[in-house]
Amino acid sequence: SPAPRPDAWGAEGALLCIPARGPLDGEAARLAALALRREGFGAAATGPGALDASAIGALDAARVRLVCLSVLEEGNSVAGVRTALRRLARALPEARVVVGVWHAAPGSPMLAALREDGAAGALVTTIGEAAAQAAAYAAAGTASATSTQRA
Repeated sequence: SPAPRPDAWGAEGALLCIPARGPLDGEAARLAALALRREGFGAAATGPGALDASAIGALDAARVRLVCLSVLEEGNSVAGVRTALRRLARALPEARVVVGVWHAAPGSPMLAALREDGAAGALVTTIGEAAAQAAAYAAAGTASATSTQRA
C-alpha cells in the first residue's frame, strides 16, 4: 500500500507526467502517471502537445508540485530536452522537475550530457527512482512547511 502523502501531493494534477517530443513519450508518460498514482501521488499525464508554446501556459502552476518529463532516448535529443526544461521552468517556476530517461543505459550519452549541464532537477531511469524522488520532494516540502508554520 502506498505511503500517505501530504494533501497537496495527493491532489489530482499535483504531479504531472509530461511527454517529451519522441513518438512513444506519451505512452511512457501515461504509464509513469499510473505507477505514481499507485504510490499515492495525484499524478496525471498530459497529452503530447503540453510543451507547445500555445499549451504550456494552461498548466496549473498553483497545483503542480512536480513535473516528470517523460523521455525515451529514441526520437529525442539533448537539445530538445533542454528546451522542454526551459519552457517548464518559465511556466511552472515553483514546481520541481524530474527527467525520466526511461531505461537508459548507464553509459547513455543523453544521461551524461544532462548530468553535465545540470539542467534537470533530478535524472531517473526507472519508475521506482521517480517515485523515490517524488517522495523525497514531498517529505522535504512537508518539513519546510512545518518549520514555516512553527516560526
